Amino acid sequence: MAKATKEVMQSFDCLVTAVAMDEKFMLVGQEDGSVACFWWNGGLFFEQQISDSMITAVCCEEEDKGNNHIFYAADMDGMLYTLDKKGNVLAKGQGRPNRIHTLLNGAKFGVTAYSETGFSKFPNATKEIKASEISTATADYSLDGDGTFYFYDQGGQYHVNLYNCHTATTAIATCALKVKKDAVFAFAVVDPAYFDDLDTAEDCLLPVYDKDDKIIRKLKFAAPVIQVMSRKTHTEYPKNEIYFLLRSNTIVCISGEDIENKSIKTKDLMENADQLDIDVDDEEFIKGFAVHGSKNGTKFCFQGLTEIFAISPDE
Repeated sequence: MAKATKEVMQSFDCLVTAVAMDEKFMLVGQEDGSVACFWWNGGLFFEQQISDSMITAVCCEEEDKGNNHIFYAADMDGMLYTLDKKGNVLAKGQGRPNRIHTLLNGAKFGVTAYSETGFSKFPNATKEIKASEISTATADYSLDGDGTFYFYDQGGQYHVNLYNCHTATTAIATCALKVKKDAVFAFAVVDPAYFDDLDTAEDCLLPVYDKDDKIIRKLKFAAPVIQVMSRKTHTEYPKNEIYFLLRSNTIVCISGEDIENKSIKTKDLMENADQLDIDVDDEEFIKGFAVHGSKNGTKFCFQGLTEIFAISPDE
């Protein structure tokens, strides 16, 4: 995965602040409240301003059929929007009482919104934005400055949220990974104060836990981990690979099966990992990414810059 083809789709007048993908589309949220959608070949599908606030999360409906394409977006104020194939708003409402950092399409025409304080589930989101379930369970974690991670305890120095690696998220950093049979989860530091600690981290260890919160191993990277994604549970073109975005603008890919296999030494695991360096200017930092597969291979897109571009590794 060392070589890749870079495709720049469009440059904007503001930052790209959220991205998502499925096997057909790349969805882009922007700082000015606009949402743009591109085909996999880079052609523009639509672009609409839907909010006066920054878009902080987007996702694609995974079970739409034919040409009835549906998309979801959320903004800095916690508003949630359902969009049709032209970018028109079909439904909108308060998704969470604060900034939404992750949107997950869990059931047909249903979406779950995650924020620092927990999550809300919205069934039938093409009709109305009305929560059927609200919980704080995903916000009950924390981290100390020395790297000590706390399950089900917010008493640490930095507030931490659980997120599902099936979908893209916006995180300051990711401090742990949890691997289950049917899903991969990660733990995002959501406290802005942690951002200043990224460049002074003494080590870049990422603990990996099993379903019972027992440690499997600690992965050692060359730079802090910002975000994690997994294709294990993707509806189309699934693959048991886990992708790690590093602060150094690098993507590292490791087999999910190998991470769980305790007979493989961590040193060997890291030495055999695939690595992809993202071509950006020296002073620029990628702040998040999305990855998906299609009949044409794997593709990544990124947020944090004023241009939207995709990378297709030479597989």
